[in-house]
Amino acid sequence: MTLHKDTMVPLINSFRQRPNLEVKMLGNDRPLKLIQRNPKDSTGLIGREVFTGQNKLHIIFKEESGLWSFKLDHGVLPETLRQHFTSFIAAMKHAKTYFDLKNIDVTEESNAESTSTFH
Repeated sequence: MTLHKDTMVPLINSFRQRPNLEVKMLGNDRPLKLIQRNPKDSTGLIGREVFTGQNKLHIIFKEESGLWSFKLDHGVLPETLRQHFTSFIAAMKHAKTYFDLKNIDVTEESNAESTSTFH
């Protein structure tokens, strides 16, 4: 007779985690990549330089407050993005929701693409 715990061993060993090959940024300054779905649409208060890479939108962690916020290399942020968030994921979710209404896709830049001028 086979005991229950003996039948579970092969099952447990078959569930191996796949390595996560996605490169994740773990810094306090995370630049975002904005891509317009339809270039003819208005971008609102965000200038077109954000799409060419001349001006970058960042999510910045401020250690003094322990909060995340948005910053542009140059220019003024729209009022909707002038908020503080308790996590990067919450800030990213807010950015995706805001820019989705403007037909703009938001992704986090990879380490190789990150060449910011924000100080």
